[in-house]
Amino acid sequence: EELKLERNLVIAERNKLEVVLKSTVDGVIALDKQNRVSFINDAASRFIGWGKSRIIHRDVEQVLDLESSDIEDGMVISKMCKIGEPECAFYNVKLNSKNGEERYVNVVSSEVENVGPSGISKIITLHDITREHEIEQMRIDFVSLAAHELKTPLTILRGYLYYLVGGVKKSAISEKARESLNKAIVSTKTLTNLVDNLLNVSRIEQGSMQVSLQPTTILDLVEKAVNELEPLVENTKIDLIFNKPDEALPHVMADTTRIGEVLRNLISNAIKFTNDGKI
Repeated sequence: EELKLERNLVIAERNKLEVVLKSTVDGVIALDKQNRVSFINDAASRFIGWGKSRIIHRDVEQVLDLESSDIEDGMVISKMCKIGEPECAFYNVKLNSKNGEERYVNVVSSEVENVGPSGISKIITLHDITREHEIEQMRIDFVSLAAHELKTPLTILRGYLYYLVGGVKKSAISEKARESLNKAIVSTKTLTNLVDNLLNVSRIEQGSMQVSLQPTTILDLVEKAVNELEPLVENTKIDLIFNKPDEALPHVMADTTRIGEVLRNLISNAIKFTNDGKI
């Protein structure tokens, strides 16, 4: 009688666990010591695109097709199933479903410390972030589009300002007006740099940032950045000084555009947070 009662309790607990796992929105997969699927809930089965009966007892590599931009192909599964790894997590991983759908999931693999009669050694959970990924991609696309749309009128505006400053006779423009035009040129450069930074952030997030290496010297880049930002310290108590070294520096291979952006950001921030003194 006691054995029957114990059996009924075990069955009740198992049924309770199955109800919980069935109702959860996250996918749950249990693996045995040979990395074969011994349990899978409805959510995980839906994510994968196969029925439970087709998944059970299969090797997890045959079931999960995961891709990550940070990890080599096929290495996500290997890292998840590594023996002696208590827990590992992968974020924003692409899950290729068997029915052709693409999902993005956060994956957590946890090792079972004491493998009991169930034989379960690993628990894998899949949290669906497809909707969040789509929203993030829309944000990245919007930033990229807005930055491109802003850059065109800024370039045209700078061209007209340069023409007014350099292409018109000095007598036709008063000294005060010329000073205002020079300030406007500096402002358009600042806005252009801001737009370039937005584009760079968008490229980095999309993984499309490209580096163009060419021979240059750091002195040339620093001098160019200082000359571009000198108008920012006019009529202020700040001295922007560039002390060239006595000896020439060697040429290096560098992306002049990216290094120039870094230098301009550093110098402009120094100007912004300095009330008086030397930079």
